[in-house]
Amino acid sequence: LINGLNYESNCGQIIFNDSSPLNSVIEKLPSKSFKPYNSIHTSLIIEAIKTALSINHYRASEIGIIVPFTGAAEYIRDQLKKNELKNIEVGTVHTFQGREKPVIIFDTVMAGVNYTVKPFDELRVGEDQVRRLLNVALSRAKRDIIIIADMNHFRSYYQGKIVYELLQRLNSKSNIIDISSGVSNFDEMSEEEKNKLLGLEGEKI
Repeated sequence: LINGLNYESNCGQIIFNDSSPLNSVIEKLPSKSFKPYNSIHTSLIIEAIKTALSINHYRASEIGIIVPFTGAAEYIRDQLKKNELKNIEVGTVHTFQGREKPVIIFDTVMAGVNYTVKPFDELRVGEDQVRRLLNVALSRAKRDIIIIADMNHFRSYYQGKIVYELLQRLNSKSNIIDISSGVSNFDEMSEEEKNKLLGLEGEKI
């Protein structure tokens, strides 16, 4: 139980990637509605996937990516396709409600702006809705949970709010992993080895 939220690591790892040093800024997909994405966070997601596949020996189908916005989900799907990373499910919290994956990557997306957003701000949507979103996002992992967040942004605009307190606690409990070695290990794999991890046996990437 963290900050009133039911979250158990199920004997796996909490891996927290604070993107603050990268100074990322959200961008928006062309739309009448608010559809933000974070290209730097997406690069971190791809690195995390390659590490989970090559170092921790997960299969692509065992990895899920949860984001709070449909724009981020669309952008991440496109980038996974460009990087030939197949069979990895990406969606919003609502997509994953009631289902689990061994590995969940939760990208908070927001960074480089001077305002709060409804999914994370209880003053705008109510405490129950923020708690529900965070509960679903963090409880979908059967084993490992990987969180990507710009803590400078959350410290500046969500100080004293549920989401910031939770992210702080998770960051303090997290493990440190060597992402760079995982990425290089994956990139150096043969096509056959990659296909096996991606569930594409018998196919060419």
